[in-house]
Amino acid sequence: MKNSVSTVLLLLSASLLLTACQEKAAPPEGSFSQAVTEETAASSQSSSGPSTSSESTEAEAGLSDEELYAETLQKVAADQSDTVADYYAFYDIDHNGTNELITGYSSGGTVSLAAIYYLQNGVPAYLAQSYVPSAGGHRESAIIYDDGTVAYAQWHSLNGEGTAYLYQLRADNSGYDVLIEQEFQISEGNPVPTFDSGRTALNIKQFDWKDF
Repeated sequence: MKNSVSTVLLLLSASLLLTACQEKAAPPEGSFSQAVTEETAASSQSSSGPSTSSESTEAEAGLSDEELYAETLQKVAADQSDTVADYYAFYDIDHNGTNELITGYSSGGTVSLAAIYYLQNGVPAYLAQSYVPSAGGHRESAIIYDDGTVAYAQWHSLNGEGTAYLYQLRADNSGYDVLIEQEFQISEGNPVPTFDSGRTALNIKQFDWKDF
């Protein structure tokens, strides 16, 4: 009888130890976050966890665009870099009912695009920018199209090497997808890719710009 009880306890202990090892070995759900995917500029992003678009929509209800993007507006207004944004405007790029934040700067008596931000599950996130530093070879450009897409390119002016992307914001505000990713090298007769075939760039000068 004593041997039988000892055998059962031994088997039970072994079973619990095996279960614990299996649980420890399993990776946590959603360990590959979208933020990491965005930083690696993957060709197509996908959410790793359940959608929270309905929750974020409820949280956004009743709030103004200034309130939704308050943190980003404060940071941009406090920026002291060589490419300070002077203006901001809100525009629904992908026509899903949620406005994106567009910042701009004075250029030759008009406003040029500085950066684009969007709401990712209710939280302001950076999408793209146009950037020409006062010194250095790094360059960036962004174009908003009337079909809801955004072209973004980054390159080095010294060797002309760069990468261009065509972004599409998701209708549920969970992020964005990279529709096209293209390596390029600027040379005579070989400009920065803009993916403008069949698309028309928005005239951002017509946005309702506001001073910071």
